[in-house]
Amino acid sequence: MNYLFKDRLALVWIGLTILTYVSWQLSAWRQQEIQVDLAVSMTVIVLAVIKARFVLRIFMEIGHASRWLHILSDVWVVGLPIALLVALTW
Repeated sequence: MNYLFKDRLALVWIGLTILTYVSWQLSAWRQQEIQVDLAVSMTVIVLAVIKARFVLRIFMEIGHASRWLHILSDVWVVGLPIALLVALTW
């Protein structure tokens, strides 16, 4: 079992699995009530964006790409929740 955690990929995969479980529990908890809660929606969106950044950097190997691709992916990761917040509150 020790060999499993020597690789960074396994730790990121476990972290992504935990984030998926947390966002699923948040959405399942609010599903019992009819009204939509902006705070819970934005929390789930932010968790999804964090997961997307890990997938981009680790699994799609943008961490080894050129600087402009780093910047472009970070702009997307930061811009998406802001755009969704504006769209949800408009």
